[in-house]
Amino acid sequence: MSEQASDIFWYNDKKFYLIDCEKGKSLIASADFNLYCDISSSGCWRGYTAEYRLLGKTLFGVKSVRKYIYADFSDPFKDPFEDPDIEDFKVTSNEKLMKYTGSVVIAANNRKKKWHENTDFLSCYLNFDKAYELYFVDGELTEVRDLYRAIIDWRLIEAYNAVFERKESLYRKYYIDGFAKKYLKYEYEFNSYKWREHY
Repeated sequence: MSEQASDIFWYNDKKFYLIDCEKGKSLIASADFNLYCDISSSGCWRGYTAEYRLLGKTLFGVKSVRKYIYADFSDPFKDPFEDPDIEDFKVTSNEKLMKYTGSVVIAANNRKKKWHENTDFLSCYLNFDKAYELYFVDGELTEVRDLYRAIIDWRLIEAYNAVFERKESLYRKYYIDGFAKKYLKYEYEFNSYKWREHY
């Protein structure tokens, strides 16, 4: 499956990417956006993207979805996937207070960036220059944990462990995920929230 579109998280006026939400929690569901998608794609099969920001210690968010616009209503039997008269456009909600209780992992400055930021797995935060684990209670930031030590330790392993580079990809994935999790205080799923949510 394709890498999924990333959500933005503004922290200290800097652009971070949302890596994951605490196990069993949903950040986007902590506000009622009343905005549903018409379109999902292989690059965003959950059907939405979001952008979050902290104002002081309070968390706010906006949700964006794609909608269809029909240029020609004369034939209701036209196939929306083959009809050139059907276009899509982006709809963005008003900003909402996010009443989220739980943790998130955010990261910025991907040192392995090719053409976009890969944030599909929890362990992706290890490839960034900065990462934090944040905890919220009813949308108020109560705890910040710097994950810099995890990033530095991972770089040392990458630099000196040539044997590890030759291991099978599935072995590498389990090893990297386990390594990423041991630096975190809260519990996270194996797969990203982007693969679990449909709102």
